Amino acid sequence: MKRRDRKLSSSLLNMLILIIFLASFSVIAQDNSSGSEDAKVDEMTNKLNKKLILSDDQQSEVQNILLDYFDGLQYKPGNGEAAAKLKKNADEKIQDLFDSKQKMKFSIISDDWWALAKD
Repeated sequence: MKRRDRKLSSSLLNMLILIIFLASFSVIAQDNSSGSEDAKVDEMTNKLNKKLILSDDQQSEVQNILLDYFDGLQYKPGNGEAAAKLKKNADEKIQDLFDSKQKMKFSIISDDWWALAKD
């Protein structure tokens, strides 16, 4: 009987170790994806700031809009129509932040700027 209990305990311990090991990969993968999104948001905001000379408030709002955009993309994988709608909404919100001169400049650089989101 004791031998059977030891085998069972050993099996349970091995399964617990395996579960912890696999769960750690999931946590690491989530951390890496959010880190790359944050870096992408920073890169896109900085590039836009260099081209359009954004105020601090505009920079903050652009970052928030981009974070919402990338979060939305995570929940709609493989759906091109939903992704296009998310991009259109984010683009409209961003343009609403600009004055007329910034809107004019943005219309020239927007395609290249949004291409950064795909890199």
